[in-house]
Amino acid sequence: MYVKVKAVKTAEACNSHLNSHLKAGRARVLYLKDGASKKIQMSKERAKVKIDQATTFAKVTACDVFEGATSTRAGVTSTAAVAGGGVGFVAGGAVGAVAGATVGLVPALLTFGLSIPIGATIGLCAGVAAGGSAGVVGGGATGFTGFTYRKEIASSASYMRTKAIEKAVHVRQSVKSIIGSGTGGTV
Repeated sequence: MYVKVKAVKTAEACNSHLNSHLKAGRARVLYLKDGASKKIQMSKERAKVKIDQATTFAKVTACDVFEGATSTRAGVTSTAAVAGGGVGFVAGGAVGAVAGATVGLVPALLTFGLSIPIGATIGLCAGVAAGGSAGVVGGGATGFTGFTYRKEIASSASYMRTKAIEKAVHVRQSVKSIIGSGTGGTV
């Protein structure tokens, strides 16, 4: 009987001790979970702020770059040179490839046709180099001149528009007078 009572008391003590450790473990897990949730939430908020800052910076920088490329002489000249270079690369490459392939047709019988792609490749490379260089120089010169003389160009365009409208009105009146006098009536 003594052993039984002692065993039951020991089992109850062990059970109580295990329950207290289990409760402490659960409390610790909940504490860690709450801490992790708070850290995740803070990280999310910091990331959102950083993303907003980066987006704003990118927009401002893009606007500054666009403004610099379209409102300063150096920017317009550079932009036009890049655009001219792109057009020159493509046009020069196309013309060079066709010319090279055409030149490669002559020895095609002797080279079993391999001279055609080789000639096209050599022509492409030469055309890209020549066309790109000409495009960069021409585009840069056009951008520089266009920006430097933009007021004069705008006034000339306005003058030409006015003259075109005047001439159109004059032609319309001439046609009306011819039609009116040819039919005997008035328009």
